[in-house]
Amino acid sequence: SLDVMMETGQAAGGATALAQAALQSKRGIAASINAQEVQNKAMAAEGEASIQTQVAQGAQRQGRADR
Repeated sequence: SLDVMMETGQAAGGATALAQAALQSKRGIAASINAQEVQNKAMAAEGEASIQTQVAQGAQRQGRADR
């Protein structure tokens, strides 16, 4: 931890290393969230297309049943 690094005289370099590791972690998390959002949007679009197809098929069936 940072406390141990300060006690052993590694505070400056260690703090920089910790900050860099934290930044990399945040970047990785942000990329993961972004990828999940893209996937969610794609799945929502796919679901909407499926609903539209089913509605259209239902309308065709209803039209045949009315004849």
